[in-house]
Amino acid sequence: MNPQAQAARLLGQLLREQKSLSALVYPSGLCQEMVYGAVRWMSQLEAIIEQLMKKPAKPGSPLQALLLIGLYQLRFMKTPDSAAVNETVKAAKQLKQTWAASVVNAVLRRYLKETLSFDNDEAEFSHPDWMIDEFKTHYPDDWQSMLAANNEYPPMVLRVNTQQQTRDDYLAKLEKQGIQGITLETSTAIQLEKPCLVTQLPGFSKGNVSVQAEASQRVPELLQLDKGQRVLDACSAPGGKLCHCLEHMPGIQMTGVELDAERLKRVRDNLRRLKLSAELKTADARGLDDWWDGEHFDRILLDAPCSGTGVIRRHPDIKLWRRESDIAAMAYVQLRLLETLWQTLKPGGILLYTTCSVLPEENTGVIKAFLESHADASLDRVEMPDAIVTEFGTQILPQSQGIDGFFYAKLMKCASHKS
Repeated sequence: MNPQAQAARLLGQLLREQKSLSALVYPSGLCQEMVYGAVRWMSQLEAIIEQLMKKPAKPGSPLQALLLIGLYQLRFMKTPDSAAVNETVKAAKQLKQTWAASVVNAVLRRYLKETLSFDNDEAEFSHPDWMIDEFKTHYPDDWQSMLAANNEYPPMVLRVNTQQQTRDDYLAKLEKQGIQGITLETSTAIQLEKPCLVTQLPGFSKGNVSVQAEASQRVPELLQLDKGQRVLDACSAPGGKLCHCLEHMPGIQMTGVELDAERLKRVRDNLRRLKLSAELKTADARGLDDWWDGEHFDRILLDAPCSGTGVIRRHPDIKLWRRESDIAAMAYVQLRLLETLWQTLKPGGILLYTTCSVLPEENTGVIKAFLESHADASLDRVEMPDAIVTEFGTQILPQSQGIDGFFYAKLMKCASHKS
């Protein structure tokens, strides 16, 4: 199969089975780019198909997938027009959809001849209407830049293991390999000029470096870690923040709890590669009897499950599968987690609540509700140069060629409180 056929096959599977992009296995980088790109721009591509066809293709059908892949190439890739059309037509035949080849050919060639326009935000910005409305409501000055950032390719950011070398030393190693990068605000972060395979990164297998978005690299400093502390990462997979805490402050006693046993394997893999150790438990963090030994923690990280609306450029299928009705249910779970884990925190301890969401209902709304019902809790103000500091936490918005959307609330437990 050519890459277009492989991409159409995977895209059709994703649409029919409502799979995650990260759950698919891509035979090539080009195939992956086409699938991710078609999903990223799906609302706009579907609006184009609607204008070019009298009868739209059935959702999840091979024809729909082929048209999306073909149009994505013509609209967003540097593929020559004739090659994009011919290879997508060939893909229809390779997928044994010979009847669809003529339709694909006609629709793609018609697209090249016609001037199209969009009469709604969903098509123009390629986001669901409910999400656009949320962004407009809460960020009236930033919503368009947020949507634009969401539709970009995500930058590849590295976390340098400063237990092994300085960031400048690792930057020099990259340059020797012909890999260009720039240092970021966060002390361990390097953003690459162009993404590459991790196998191309010098010392990756030896634990010199990891791939981790800049916003989450700010976690260890906010936790104010010190040797000997008992530290909990309550929703720990895939383990980037957990491992970073261990790199940042050797000598802490780290516990990771994760509900999904398969995802916990990724934490173990990361620990093994980085030659770090932590106690890992498969459990729902809300069920204390299933995992907590009764000894309180000095520090807790709650990177709560959320809508992911701050990292859509990394996971564009969020735009397909996330529903407006999901948000209230998530906020309920987030508050429950926060209330449960608070019981395990020592007086004088710190709990850092984070999400990769930009929706206030999951962020400031949760923290406000928590503080109103917990007299032993106070919020420590967290200021960052690229963030919005509110009464109930600090919000970063997704930025073009920059940092992802992220939320932080640093909660302090009154030292005089008796658990």
